[in-house]
Amino acid sequence: MASEISFAKYHGCANDFVVIDDMDGSLSRFFHDAELMTRMCDRHLGVGADAVLRLTRHDKHDFLLENFSHNCGTASGLCGNGSRCAVLFAADKGIIKKNKGTFATPDGSHDYNIAGNNLVSIGLADVLKCQIVHHNEDEFYVNVGSPHLVKFVSNLEQYDVKGEGPRKAWSGSYADPDVTGVTGVNVNYVENVADSTCRIRTYERTVSAETEACGTGSVSAAVVSVFRDSVTRDSVMRDGVTRDGVTRDGALKHSVVRDSVPTDGVSTEDVIRDGVPKDGVARHGDGSQAFRERTVHMINSGGTLTVSFREEPDRFSHVVLSGPAEKVFSGVFFL
Repeated sequence: MASEISFAKYHGCANDFVVIDDMDGSLSRFFHDAELMTRMCDRHLGVGADAVLRLTRHDKHDFLLENFSHNCGTASGLCGNGSRCAVLFAADKGIIKKNKGTFATPDGSHDYNIAGNNLVSIGLADVLKCQIVHHNEDEFYVNVGSPHLVKFVSNLEQYDVKGEGPRKAWSGSYADPDVTGVTGVNVNYVENVADSTCRIRTYERTVSAETEACGTGSVSAAVVSVFRDSVTRDSVMRDGVTRDGVTRDGALKHSVVRDSVPTDGVSTEDVIRDGVPKDGVARHGDGSQAFRERTVHMINSGGTLTVSFREEPDRFSHVVLSGPAEKVFSGVFFL
């Protein structure tokens, strides 16, 4: 029986992980030991990490990634930054030999891409707008592979994340897996600081603490920030006329046109060159919006993550999380 486990420590914007190569499956029994997983994550008695990541073989994808939580040592949902670190680890170990491919997690398959300076991107599943729960003007719930509550606040730096985060994470329906399908929710506090730029702080349910960065939290906050803007935009429409004075129908397509040019002065010909919209908006032949390309920069405590996606009438598609990943050190953990 093995008396030690080889590992490497990686981080993505200071969201840190113990990463283990178990491609041959010889270490599988250790991942059923929740106490061992929590001990490895312990910052005083172990390696110190927000989670333990296991890479093992998969029949259809480059590898299968499992995420074991810091606070209880059991398998958890999708981890965005963990996935990006796992991709870089797989490249460093020679598990993958190309910059693009796919990997599997319990929530499905994901694309990955490795660019220069260890910039790692992963793809996530579409987010349906009908699945975003709008609690009130400032609070929204969405599941992007992991469950997230997004709350928009002011003065984020001074906000009591440590005090309020755990209360919200385990309150009401979020404490009942029969209601949400999971136990607890990650709580993201978000402040808009500029166009397409937000600051974010996240209390993670599987760490029982605020973390330096959260990948799926950044994705959730990015899509919800755009969704929230669209809800606000719809609410200010009066008799089909928006505050900017442009008359549109419910699908937000231009309904007032003179000489093939909408009243806001944007013609289809001006918008698209070589199939690429100048303003990021692709339109159907009748001028109605097909999708809008979006990029939102999420400033976490440990660094900035970029979330890009297409805003379609009923969903957010082509969701990509990008940011730096880095190896910190490698070693062996004595059992």
